[in-house]
Amino acid sequence: MKKLTKLLMAACFIMSCSVTAQAQGSDLDEVIVNADRYKNSLTEDQTYAGGYLSGKTSLGLQKDKDMMEVPASTMTITDKAIKDFAISGNNEIMDILSLNPSVRRTTSPNVVSVRGKYTTASQMNVNNIPGMYSNFTMGTNFIGNIDVLGGPSLVYSGSTTQNVIGGTINYQSKRAGMAPLNDVRIKYTGDSNFQESVDVGRRFGKDNEWGVRINALTGDGKLAVHGEKLKNRNIFVNLDHYNSESSTNLLLGYARSVHYGGNSIFQTVSSSATNYRKLMPYLPSAPDGKHNLNPSWAYQESRTWLMTLNHEQKINDHWAAYLNAGIMRGEKSLAGNILESMGGELLVPDSREISKEQLIELNPDALFVVVIEGNYDKADQVLSYFYNERAFDSVDCVKNHRISVLPLYSIYSAGVRMSDGIDYIGKGLYPDLFQDTRSFT
Repeated sequence: MKKLTKLLMAACFIMSCSVTAQAQGSDLDEVIVNADRYKNSLTEDQTYAGGYLSGKTSLGLQKDKDMMEVPASTMTITDKAIKDFAISGNNEIMDILSLNPSVRRTTSPNVVSVRGKYTTASQMNVNNIPGMYSNFTMGTNFIGNIDVLGGPSLVYSGSTTQNVIGGTINYQSKRAGMAPLNDVRIKYTGDSNFQESVDVGRRFGKDNEWGVRINALTGDGKLAVHGEKLKNRNIFVNLDHYNSESSTNLLLGYARSVHYGGNSIFQTVSSSATNYRKLMPYLPSAPDGKHNLNPSWAYQESRTWLMTLNHEQKINDHWAAYLNAGIMRGEKSLAGNILESMGGELLVPDSREISKEQLIELNPDALFVVVIEGNYDKADQVLSYFYNERAFDSVDCVKNHRISVLPLYSIYSAGVRMSDGIDYIGKGLYPDLFQDTRSFT
């Protein structure tokens, strides 16, 4: 029994010594690590997901912020993703935006759904300025990053003429990096369509404060679908200046595209339909590129001029002032051409949107309001807004009930549905001559 007690006491002593030794070995001296968390804003940003996403975002007041510091769901798609996923055609920007899980494509060109809410090109931003992206093909070669914010964004980007509660899409133009850049690319996109692009960047001046980035593109040839052909040209020049007191960025651009045998919108079932199974009991076969559903004479041409200006001035260590301004001019749309061909006068030929004050001042005899897919069943709500707004009581088109709703598919491009657009516009201009047009809902 004494031997057993001695053994137990020895075991306890060994265990005690062992525990004490381990505790002493876990004490480490203080280690201080110094490192830069962020890279220079003019050099390559911190990226992840194979370089397809950036760690920084730049949405309105949240300029050049780490995405983890912005209290919202954000994603910044990089230039690498744009180059790898852009497909030549009228919908390449939608191919890129679809990388964000909150964004899905629609059947309308340059229109996407963000968290279930439709966002048109006129509601997208270029360098944090709304309304600067064209409804037609501009190309993506001038875009450096794309910021996508899911959810309401008035706090970050301010108020616009058309606020979108689904989210905000902002295109950042390419800026010159610290290293000189000379990039020439040739891209084959299908059948006989080739695109040649040039990307040149330089920094100069004291401490490389000044930068210039030039992007130009030319493309021509047939696309994958039989009878479809795309010709596009663009050039964009971005000038920037940075120092400890201020930063300035100026973007100038011009884009032209000619599209044959494409662009008409087809859908098997209306987006407002509720009885999908009865209208379409089974999914149709995938379309065959050998058969073009558009007529051979389908044609669309667009020209766009663009300028944006961003300036930020440091006032002191706590205050700064900034200015964002922009202007975009495009040629008349197909709807405008139809209206003028039928004897109407386009009061605002160079603008896609007008304010309440402008509408009252112009006092039009007839008003046409374009609605996109997903809102076709809301035509009555659109009309009620104008007829019930007291501020419009003196406007002739309101007093005489001469407001018409145009579905986007009928006036987007010359094609099989253009006859519908002629009927809608004709009815709005000459209600006594044109019979009631069929419902588009």
